[in-house]
Amino acid sequence: MFCAIVAGRAPASIVYRDRVALAFMDVNPVRPGHVLVIPTAHRAQIWDLDEAESAAVSRRLPALAAALKAATAADAVTIFGLNGKAAGQTVFHVHFHLVPVHADDPLLRRRGRRVTFRLVLRRASRAQLDTLARRIRARLAQPLTLTADRHSLASGSRRSGLRDVRGA
Repeated sequence: MFCAIVAGRAPASIVYRDRVALAFMDVNPVRPGHVLVIPTAHRAQIWDLDEAESAAVSRRLPALAAALKAATAADAVTIFGLNGKAAGQTVFHVHFHLVPVHADDPLLRRRGRRVTFRLVLRRASRAQLDTLARRIRARLAQPLTLTADRHSLASGSRRSGLRDVRGA
């Protein structure tokens, strides 16, 4: 299914795309704004990625998470992946979930030593997904904050290379 999205044979609300990574809206989001980030090459689980592929996909996560947080006015973003059937993976193309979280509605619940995640899948319309994707893309196109710019200058690195993919 994800390979069909990469190839353009299946519909998707694209947030970001380059030659190694693709980010798009989850059609069954656990929260509005739920984004999936995948490598464009088919790899079933994370251990199927080589080091360079893993690094390339991972480099996109901070900017995507920041754009998602800003676009949804979230207080945080939970990032997770499920690898293998026993872990709950149902689509066997490695992917990372980026889920916006608001302080008044946390995903993670702690009660003593018991920790639970409250995830409820809800179908979203293509119009809803396209609107959220546009909002996130618009945040990707905005300049980095002063703090991020200072970090980039100090490390000698450049922005992660994320760009707006309007019309993609």
